[in-house]
Amino acid sequence: MREGTVLIHEVRDVWPQTLIDGYGMNRHHPFVLLLNWAESRAYRKSDYVVSTLEFVKDHMVSKGLEERKFRYITNGIILKDWEKISELGELHRNVLNEARQNGKFIIGYFGGMTALDTLDFYLDAIKKVTVSEILFVLVGDGREKERLEERIITEKIKNCIMLPRIEKTQIPSLLKLFDCAYMGTENVSLIKYGISLTKMTDAMIAGIPIIFRTGVENLVSQYKAGIIVDTAEPSTLAKKFEEMYYMDSDIRTGMGQNGHNAVISNYTYEHLSEKYCALFRIKKIFAC
Repeated sequence: MREGTVLIHEVRDVWPQTLIDGYGMNRHHPFVLLLNWAESRAYRKSDYVVSTLEFVKDHMVSKGLEERKFRYITNGIILKDWEKISELGELHRNVLNEARQNGKFIIGYFGGMTALDTLDFYLDAIKKVTVSEILFVLVGDGREKERLEERIITEKIKNCIMLPRIEKTQIPSLLKLFDCAYMGTENVSLIKYGISLTKMTDAMIAGIPIIFRTGVENLVSQYKAGIIVDTAEPSTLAKKFEEMYYMDSDIRTGMGQNGHNAVISNYTYEHLSEKYCALFRIKKIFAC
């Protein structure tokens, strides 16, 4: 590598641990062993290792990283993406606007639909909600989508609908029609490293409150931008949905504003890029 060059390795998911803990791959599988070797080598050879996972440092140190090389820089928002907003497609507009006109309180999930997104638990909780004025929406795509859609139909979950995925530039338009966003993390050992969900900062900058099912500290809990619920009981989550519905609108608005202000003040890429730039300046000082 050319003298003076700074090598920064960024980690957004912990590989191969994600394959082992998230998808059940054997830790002795040749591919896992290869990734283990690559992971340790990257930690040893890099000048800095940056991660969007707040609590992953100890794992990295156990794999050969020098502690002084670690930096936590979370996901952020590109403000221009929220200035140039694309309109929703006709289907999404019609369905959600009609629901709002009919007085529905919309709690929505948006994003990928994988086994780690806890959407089965979401549906289990929805079935236990007794407030007919709440409409639950899932917007997205993924390997679990068809099966989840089949569940909604066969189990006759009438207060829940699924809509197709949208483009990233349409997310601001979608969130304007949500009263609250839902997200969750599966209770697997991976979560101990931290939570790095782009949908979290998307919902926060949109200024809507969040119901987050998780047992790990995150931006929502840190900035009081919604309700955190750590539970294995769908009925407990259902009560939180109802709690959000019955909550004074000023309190809900305050939660949303807390999240919006936090992102604007701390998590735009204009702010986060300064942390990256600082790494290059530190390297130059050490070189001198």
